[in-house]
Amino acid sequence: MTAADGPNDEPTDAPRTKRGFFGWLRSFAAISIVGAALATVVLLIGVSSLLAKPSASRGVLPIDPGPLPTGADPQPESSPTDQVSASPSPSPVRVVVSRSPGVSKSPVPSASVSPLVLAPVRYEAESATASRGRTASDHAGFSGSGFVDYENVAGSYVEFAVTAPSARKVTLRIRFANGGGASRPMDILVNGTLAADDLAFPQTGGWPNWDTRTLTVTLVAGANQIRLVATNGEGGPNVDYLEVA
Repeated sequence: MTAADGPNDEPTDAPRTKRGFFGWLRSFAAISIVGAALATVVLLIGVSSLLAKPSASRGVLPIDPGPLPTGADPQPESSPTDQVSASPSPSPVRVVVSRSPGVSKSPVPSASVSPLVLAPVRYEAESATASRGRTASDHAGFSGSGFVDYENVAGSYVEFAVTAPSARKVTLRIRFANGGGASRPMDILVNGTLAADDLAFPQTGGWPNWDTRTLTVTLVAGANQIRLVATNGEGGPNVDYLEVA
């Protein structure tokens, strides 16, 4: 020690200690930054891997195969045949749709529609309008409360009022008895128009023996008048009823 050196000029380690502390702090900060960067890179790699590779639960996905062909039976929702197979590789997904071989492609048969069939409607002669004829019940086998006995004169008649739900062809059934010696023909008029000319009503083998004569006529919708007119001097047969079918 020289004379110029004073008592406070001794060497000290304080600056060196400060430099060591700050150096350690800078090193720690650098390591932290590098670690955070590495963690970020690892996280990004993991996310990319998850996006590129579907999990096992995403390997098979249900898909709606679209509307079935006409007449095909719908498959249950739980059917394993309508599914999508997805490739686990990052390449574009290949969709494969399969359908059960039991699906029918035949058209559904249309339901048949039967024509409307109306039950026969019976009109008793004793309830109809008679001209030169009387209601009688002196011969057995009739329907209702009696029948109409024509007078033995041409032009005598029985007229029935018939209602039709629509304009259509119908079958008339005329129940009669003829115990005379010959046929007793009649004209059949529908709404004033001749539908049958001199329609024969032959012998039935006795007045208690009844028979049926049929013909087809056309009615209008609503009210109709059907008249049975005797055409010879013997008059008409005994008429029991008119049935419309």
